[in-house]
Amino acid sequence: MHAPTDVSLPRRHFLATPLIAMAHRIGGSAHESIPGGATQAATSKRFRHPGFLDLQVNGFAGVDYNEPETTADRILDSVSALRRSGVTRFLATLISQPLDRFSQCAKTVLAARSNAILGIHMEGPYISPEDGARGAHRREDTSPASIDDFRRRQDAANGTIRLVTVAPEVPGVLELIGYLRTNGVHVAIGHTAATPKQIQDGIAAGATLSTHLGNGFIAGPRRDLRGHGDQKVHRRCLSRAAVPRTR
Repeated sequence: MHAPTDVSLPRRHFLATPLIAMAHRIGGSAHESIPGGATQAATSKRFRHPGFLDLQVNGFAGVDYNEPETTADRILDSVSALRRSGVTRFLATLISQPLDRFSQCAKTVLAARSNAILGIHMEGPYISPEDGARGAHRREDTSPASIDDFRRRQDAANGTIRLVTVAPEVPGVLELIGYLRTNGVHVAIGHTAATPKQIQDGIAAGATLSTHLGNGFIAGPRRDLRGHGDQKVHRRCLSRAAVPRTR
């Protein structure tokens, strides 16, 4: 399925998109600026702009990529809906789940054969099992990191896993980060209950992105540890962010 790289969207769509102001560092009101690369129609009602690339799409328009019952045709329906929202390329995101379920969902994503899907973002299972930090992931689906487990998942995904979200405090994660980077897979820190030192260790090992920055905090007295105190450390990840390459 061909996915055009440009989209034409209503002006109000861009004015309501916080990503524009964040990505372009526009000074002043976003209402007074046209994003870089955009062209404004003579009517001032629509923009034509390079499509957005979303690194985390767990599903869209009522289609859940993490449900084994989801079909390739339904995934293509969601791709069309995403394009109407301005996203023309993305990573299909599969969350923490047993290997057999992951394999089935990955095979369905690949069966869609959409050029819009640049690969798979594996969000877990090597994340914090703690309440709050793990978000909507089931505790029983989280696990310590294992290079062998990742290899099995990468094989099931036919080598298309481009990005993995991990919690640096989870046993085995730092070793896995080194393996992933050596093999061209990008690493994000997320769903974590790590201390600032553990986050720094993850960055030193090769993590370059943050997933759900500021989300998934642990409730209670330690909440602020995952909050403003860690933002400076996480910014190093954001500043070194790189779009995963396709092969």
